[in-house]
Amino acid sequence: MGKSSIGRRGFLGLAGGTALGVASTAAIGPLAGSANAAMGVAAPDTPSPKLGLQLYSVRDKVSGNGTAIGFAAVFEELARIGFKELEFAGYTQGAVGPITPAQIKSLMDANGLNGIGSHISWNALTNPAQNDAQFAIAKELALPYIGTANDFPG
Repeated sequence: MGKSSIGRRGFLGLAGGTALGVASTAAIGPLAGSANAAMGVAAPDTPSPKLGLQLYSVRDKVSGNGTAIGFAAVFEELARIGFKELEFAGYTQGAVGPITPAQIKSLMDANGLNGIGSHISWNALTNPAQNDAQFAIAKELALPYIGTANDFPG
């Protein structure tokens, strides 16, 4: 493999420009709220035919107080703009109402979306009293990966 021709300053400039681009997408995106950047991506502009989204980035749209539209509407919009894969960050949709993993899987299938993983709390991952239930949900949703975003203790 050849040596990269980009130097440290070039990398920092590229990273800064990328951050500015992402930030500006939030300002001009088609949807209001914290989901602007994630939901403002148009399919023709996506870099991969299997573009994925971490649902944590649109959590306010899934289950937020007063702004939630639920999994059905979010999945429909994500599929419309070209997303194919999802990483879960919970399986509830707030005031929109209760939903089962089977119903979530049905909505994914109806919109051509594949779940590739979920991130759960450290305790839910390492506590046998909780992780069996988490693993069962992951299996029902056909998620090949499950992990945590929390720091490891110590």
